[in-house]
Amino acid sequence: MDPSERRDYDTACEIAPEIVRDECPVSLFLRTENDDPVRAAQRLARYWNARRWAFGERRYLFPLNQTGSGALDADDIALLRSGYHVHLTYDAPAEQGGPGLVALHNEGRLTRPAGYAHVRIVFYLIQLYKDYVNNATVLHVVADTPRPPIELDTRPWETYRTALPVRITQNIVAQVYNPTKKELLDYYGYRCATVERFNSYIPPNRIVADSVQGTFQMLRARGLFAKCLPRCLGGSYDYAQHNEWVRTRISIEDIMSGAPLSSRCYRPSTVDQVTQIASVGRRGVLVRMANERARRKYTKRKLLQQSIDHGGNSATITTGKMKDTNDDDENADNEDDDVPAELVNKERNNLYSRRSYQKRKLEIFSLENQCHVLRSQNEMIRQDNALLEGLLQRARVIIATILPTLPPPGTLPASNGPTADDLGVTDEEIVGLLRRAQPVAASTVRHLPPSLPNGEGSPTTTDPPLHAADPEIFPVFLDPASILNPWDETDIGDDHSLCP
Repeated sequence: MDPSERRDYDTACEIAPEIVRDECPVSLFLRTENDDPVRAAQRLARYWNARRWAFGERRYLFPLNQTGSGALDADDIALLRSGYHVHLTYDAPAEQGGPGLVALHNEGRLTRPAGYAHVRIVFYLIQLYKDYVNNATVLHVVADTPRPPIELDTRPWETYRTALPVRITQNIVAQVYNPTKKELLDYYGYRCATVERFNSYIPPNRIVADSVQGTFQMLRARGLFAKCLPRCLGGSYDYAQHNEWVRTRISIEDIMSGAPLSSRCYRPSTVDQVTQIASVGRRGVLVRMANERARRKYTKRKLLQQSIDHGGNSATITTGKMKDTNDDDENADNEDDDVPAELVNKERNNLYSRRSYQKRKLEIFSLENQCHVLRSQNEMIRQDNALLEGLLQRARVIIATILPTLPPPGTLPASNGPTADDLGVTDEEIVGLLRRAQPVAASTVRHLPPSLPNGEGSPTTTDPPLHAADPEIFPVFLDPASILNPWDETDIGDDHSLCP
């Protein structure tokens, strides 16, 4: 394989070998390519090329998770949690195709086009369901809800077919049955099928029936089970289960359930990265890579020196390089004994230094992203605080207008004021007073201004003065003497409102 094709894979092995081992094992690609090692190696190399293209230079070496400090950013996680693209699995015997996966795609749950964020979400979901991706079905749900603008781009489907360790066996467009909106559903179904035909170069199977039961029977005939179909298509899947799945994934990925994304403080390790790399469990890949590079450099050097000693030209040197590149493993093992230990140690130190440097860069980038999330949340909290302060100030002005005996806003009641005991009011009378004030408060709230002045919730000099006798704002004036006599029901009507 050309070194330029596997450059991203080699970089991932140098910097994050544990991610290469856990998220994309070689056995997965061998199974996808029917145990063909050459095709599996090419697909593995294309996987890392596509991952770098989808996530970018700074994120593609992060782990795939929903913690906010991984490869998925906050926008990707919010899009994933909308439930527009859900992966559901089922177990079936070998004669029925074996275990499989249904990618439930409902664009009606989107408010904007997903773009290449959809590719990143598919990367994340594929590595979660490694045991089911060998028999995947893409099911497009066409409902009567509004859909975002169409996206004509063939690169995502090209990535699914040639780079991801997944085998897509069916592409279905299923139309929801609704007789009152049949024309709209026909248009949405035709648009979805046309876009899929353009993007995937594969004409999808379109499912249209004259009842919900008929739609379910047609999908069941294609090997789909009820638990993998939404209720609008006759299945039993409820999108509320997606919220439970999100909480489960957050718990598994070591973050508190129900907490915001940025609640997990990402703290870089204080231990030297070279020490971590040199551990027994992780140093195997780097040691092998260092030995291989040292062997190749030493062999090329030796061939170059031999060609110079024998008067060889550049063609001889090139031939020697090609021969060295294509050496078999047996010759490589024999040449390892001749490689100087100094050269091997130098290559190992170079690899360790590069990996340590790259890991530090990833840590800095993760901390920068964490700061950005915290600043955004801090700004939202600041805006909410300003709104609540304005509402509190407005409430104080209204209360001071209704009951002038209360202290002015921002001050505490006077300690020498009359109390309930001084007025001779019992607990029963207080309860009666509260019951009597409920309809008055409700009537007052109904006549409050619909919006706060100045957009901030704070009164301005341009606002009209509030008067308790103003019938447009306070239609009922409370007489303190009548309030303190809650058992006098002569002025209470049948509708529990105060009579004038």
